[in-house]
Amino acid sequence: MIQQGDWSTAMMQQPAKPVSHAKQGGSGGSIIDILEVCEADFSKDLAGEESAESDAQEAYDKQTQENKIQKTMKEQDVKYKTQEFKALDAEIAELSSDKRTASEQHASVMEYYAKIKDRCIAKPSTFEERSERRKEEIEGLKESLAALDEEMAFTQLRKRRGGGLKVAKLGF
Repeated sequence: MIQQGDWSTAMMQQPAKPVSHAKQGGSGGSIIDILEVCEADFSKDLAGEESAESDAQEAYDKQTQENKIQKTMKEQDVKYKTQEFKALDAEIAELSSDKRTASEQHASVMEYYAKIKDRCIAKPSTFEERSERRKEEIEGLKESLAALDEEMAFTQLRKRRGGGLKVAKLGF
């Protein structure tokens, strides 16, 4: 392979520079501009995220404090309601005992009242009872009349000077 002289030198030479190729001076600046825009966006997003996070932390702290307060209030409510419940149970027991005592006293008073009522309240008597009482009353009156008649027998008769009789009663 023998090469020809012209042609071999021509092959060894560099190709000619393209005409349209020119040195770009602004390509580094545009990349830096894009990086600066990205940095500004990231800074803006970071500031927004930090602000949102601080707002969320503040809301969390506020909610935590409210929860602590509510927990304390509810614990106190439980404490007071438990005390109230125990006091009410004690009062119920006392009132139940009082009711039992009052019921027992009421029952004894009603029993006594029934006995007194039998003795004190007049009951209508039957016809047989009334006729029996009247017969006894008539007998008693007859006995009284007989006693008075006997007493009259012991009285003395005296004459008065004026012609009338005077009945003197002996003092019994």
